[in-house]
Amino acid sequence: MQATKADIIKVVSNANDITELDRIFHLLSHSEVPAVAYSLGERGLISQLLCPKFGGALVYGAMEGNSIPGLPTLDSLREAYKVENINSDTKVFGLVSKPVSHSKGPILHNPAFRHANFNGIYVPMFVDDLKEFFEVYASPDFAGYSVGFPYKEAVVQFCDEVHPLAKSIGAVNTIIRKPSDGKLIGYNTDCEGSIASIEDALKDQRYINGASLNSPLAGKQFVVVGAGGAGRAIAVGAKSRGARVIIFDIDLAPKDFMREIVLAKF
Repeated sequence: MQATKADIIKVVSNANDITELDRIFHLLSHSEVPAVAYSLGERGLISQLLCPKFGGALVYGAMEGNSIPGLPTLDSLREAYKVENINSDTKVFGLVSKPVSHSKGPILHNPAFRHANFNGIYVPMFVDDLKEFFEVYASPDFAGYSVGFPYKEAVVQFCDEVHPLAKSIGAVNTIIRKPSDGKLIGYNTDCEGSIASIEDALKDQRYINGASLNSPLAGKQFVVVGAGGAGRAIAVGAKSRGARVIIFDIDLAPKDFMREIVLAKF
């Protein structure tokens, strides 16, 4: 294609896995002429969003009211992602999940990065195979991840280190890559984030139980629907505050799970 002496070359693929996009990023960063390269579908979305980081000539966006799977809207490119600010030094963060299109993360984290004057971008990552994903995207450029359904428990084995709270829960929802050695460190923020929010809401409604220093959850019956990664975190957090935890789930072994909660270290 370069031999045709075209001013810009364009390559479009249809990725079956997000790891295939690494070839696109390699092509863009090594092309001797201006190039546009991306992949279609939800698994290919980051090939559009990260195109400027790897030297792509331009990014495509869909017009409002004309949704195309895997193609960001023009408004999101301008407002949420601010693609004009992305460059080779931009650090990449994202939500590892399946599915991922429902995520509101980009409209929360990207403005926060800009507010902190941090050169980073937060993108949705539709991941099918965790092992292959972490092997392919091992560059320091991929600096951290949120972890969503259904991977919060499975991702623990791919972390080089796991924070004690996350280890006691058995689930990770946040991963940071250490700049010094590239190790992946797993954390769990679901536990404190969820429980603290519930406590704040109860305090606002004056549902205070006992002394002011006690959690308003102490002695309360606390019902958790679901026993996945987020459910585990919330159950452990409620138990640590002295709540009586009841768990509803489709395929739960209740005795084993409750035993894990009782034995969790805080």
